[in-house]
Amino acid sequence: MLIQIFLLNPIGFILSSSLMFTSVASGFRTLPSEARAKRLGIDFLIGTALSLVTYFGFTKGLGLNLPKGILPF
Repeated sequence: MLIQIFLLNPIGFILSSSLMFTSVASGFRTLPSEARAKRLGIDFLIGTALSLVTYFGFTKGLGLNLPKGILPF
């Protein structure tokens, strides 16, 4: 959570939330290390999709400002 707070302004809400989702999902995973490594990419894509929905829901739907970071949204 602290890493996301520190990364929120430099890289933006979407990427920092995607990294947080990936790290939490990997922490709860009970697979062997070979299968876990294959799932990191899938977890990152799912985290990015959830972060995009959340970002646009808050910015467009509620009119709140979240940090853009390096993405052009």
